[in-house]
Amino acid sequence: MNLATEDVALLSKGMISPIFKNLGYSDEDIAKIKHILEKPVVTLDAIIPKVNDVRIYYETNEMDVTIDGHTVRLKGKDFLSPLNFEIWAASVLHVPLDVPREDWKAFVQYLVTNAKHEKEDPLSPNAFDEIVKKLKMINIYNDFCDSLLETWDDGLREAVVFKDNKLYVPASIIESVVKKLEISRKSIRDILSPVLAEPATTVITRKYMESKVTKRVWIIDWKKLSDIRDVSGIRIRECGKNDVQVEG
Repeated sequence: MNLATEDVALLSKGMISPIFKNLGYSDEDIAKIKHILEKPVVTLDAIIPKVNDVRIYYETNEMDVTIDGHTVRLKGKDFLSPLNFEIWAASVLHVPLDVPREDWKAFVQYLVTNAKHEKEDPLSPNAFDEIVKKLKMINIYNDFCDSLLETWDDGLREAVVFKDNKLYVPASIIESVVKKLEISRKSIRDILSPVLAEPATTVITRKYMESKVTKRVWIIDWKKLSDIRDVSGIRIRECGKNDVQVEG
């Protein structure tokens, strides 16, 4: 039985019936909830011996903690607040926890000290596959020409520039990949680092007709990308000749 976050929050208030009946829980589930509440509140000292495995991923700055054979992912604010961990413990381990913030800080430090450090996050290897898939589907121009700037200007379509063996990829394209894979936006740079030509996004501004077009882009090194992924299906359009495609 996995409880929804808002439902688990009710556990500490002792509101079992009729609230959980109204939420659609069966008598069997309510009995399990009562059983959890009947257990004495557990401290982290009881949890530590049950920690089977801890892994930190440099790519995403996230952590997988396996306790009693169950794995929970800690990320972002989880390192500062025990709330989500307490909810997970009640839902998955059926253990009521009460963790003071200072105890949580010490527990996180314990996890970090005993963690295995992994370069690649198992949840993010598909990021480059998704990026290449995107690049195969959208227009890529060999310069900052009118065709490209028109696309950027209308804001409804996406396009990429390939120039001097670098890909100028709008940040919105990368963010759509990250959102699809449910990867933290804060981890984008770490994930992209193996292929970046520049360590951060760059703002490109070009004059187009009577105004200026501005686009925030990630600059990706073509050779680095081609070293780790098959890019043969990516086509580069020659500016001014939309019917002609040139191999990248």
